[in-house]
Amino acid sequence: GCGDHRDLHSFPTRRSSDLRPSLQDPGCVTGYEVSRGTVAGGPYTVLNTTAAAAKDHTDATVQSGTTYYYKIRAISAVANSDYTPEASATIP
Repeated sequence: GCGDHRDLHSFPTRRSSDLRPSLQDPGCVTGYEVSRGTVAGGPYTVLNTTAAAAKDHTDATVQSGTTYYYKIRAISAVANSDYTPEASATIP
C-alpha cells in the first residue's frame, strides 16, 4: 500500500542521529512524520514532518550519552501508513 515500510535504519554520530526509512511504494506519499522517544516502546514525540522527497532525516537535537528510539510513518492524502518498527541510536 501507499508508504508501506520495510525497515528504519539509524546512524548515530556524536552530534546527530541520521534516520533512513526503506519504503515499498513512496509514489503517493506527501511526507514523513518522524517521532522520537527516550524509552523503548514510547512514548514518542513528533519531531518533524519532512517532505516526500526526503530520503533521510537528521536529528540534530540529540545529547551525548543518551539512547533515542525512533519511529517514522508515511503521510499521504489518502491515509497514513503504520509506523516503522522502532530503531534506536545511542549517541557517543
